[in-house]
Amino acid sequence: MSQKTWLLLLALLLGISLGIMGCARGEQPSWEEEGGELTISAIFASSPPLDYVYYFAIDTDENVLTGPSSNPDEWANYFIFRMENGNFYQREPGGLDQFFTGGTVTDNAVQITVPLEELGEPEIVDIMVVVTDSAGNTVDNLSRYFSMRPGLQRFYSYSRTDASGGEVDLLRVEVEVKS
Repeated sequence: MSQKTWLLLLALLLGISLGIMGCARGEQPSWEEEGGELTISAIFASSPPLDYVYYFAIDTDENVLTGPSSNPDEWANYFIFRMENGNFYQREPGGLDQFFTGGTVTDNAVQITVPLEELGEPEIVDIMVVVTDSAGNTVDNLSRYFSMRPGLQRFYSYSRTDASGGEVDLLRVEVEVKS
């Protein structure tokens, strides 16, 4: 066989073996896949009492300097998800409250799952979690909002630096992106 034939045969074998190795790893999901979901879990020191209101404010303007404050009265331009009396609601910026079926309560967490498409597939989201009593007085919240990049981060955990120690004690917020 000529040297050119050997080189072609070697290239063919190398291509086949690289293809087989790639298949052995399985299909790898793209970080930028459409159809992903954002799951936000507010983790508490004990079971979250149902006579409080639990808010999740999500800012999608992709400016990390303009995230939600801890005052729900200032959230007109954000996506708002809340759990009140065991029911979940959502509100788009400038919209009206609607029932939301993507919320759950577990032993020590209140959780929402929302398709990223409903949020406009943002590159950056700013998140604030606030708990109020039935009169609207803030009982507990994150010390400040935090930002994450759903296209680059699959999991993010934001822990509080202080503790309220009250009946509702928010410890941390965990965010997971699933495709």
